[in-house]
Amino acid sequence: MPIKEEKAKLQEADYEYDPLSEIYDIQQHLSDAGNKLKEVANFVGGEVSDSAQRRATQFENLSRQILKINTIIESHV
Repeated sequence: MPIKEEKAKLQEADYEYDPLSEIYDIQQHLSDAGNKLKEVANFVGGEVSDSAQRRATQFENLSRQILKINTIIESHV
């Protein structure tokens, strides 16, 4: 289908923005990011060097911050 026809079709379609759905999507992305950072922290924390332990702690702290933001958003939805 040519681009002009597709554009017209999309403009004719009834599209209703759902902000609540967007917020839930954002929450899911934050949760995923926080959990992935925890995994990275656990992986890096398995190394024995001091610098690896510091990095693991930084990843863990960042993970907690992200999950805290997600909890705050959740409490306002």
